Amino acid sequence: MSSVVGLFSPAFTGAYSASKHAIEAIAEALYEELKPFGIKVATVNPGPYLTGFNDRMMETYKAWYNPKVNFIDHTGLSFPGEQFDPLSAINDIVNVIESDNGKFRNIIPSNFEAVVKQLQANAWERKV
Repeated sequence: MSSVVGLFSPAFTGAYSASKHAIEAIAEALYEELKPFGIKVATVNPGPYLTGFNDRMMETYKAWYNPKVNFIDHTGLSFPGEQFDPLSAINDIVNVIESDNGKFRNIIPSNFEAVVKQLQANAWERKV
């Protein structure tokens, strides 16, 4: 179980994104290493689901943010987009687990895949 942020890194999610990037690296290696033994590896990359996690993540800065010390203003920080019903993810996750010939990478909901691919493409074109 990874996340879409294993494939891109939004602002203020660096540590969480890094942990999911690590899962992606391990999954890629396991895919190659276990293939000769007939063991299949797939990732599930959920998008933003309304579980409370995203909102708490955007609120935690209040526990440490001090405008006299920290130079990035976190005031008014909130989750930047639509969050999906988590119950809608269950069947998609089960389908990945039970599939013998599914895809390696599985972004759910599937319509969020285009968003992730565009963010990845943007990174290739980004200027410093």
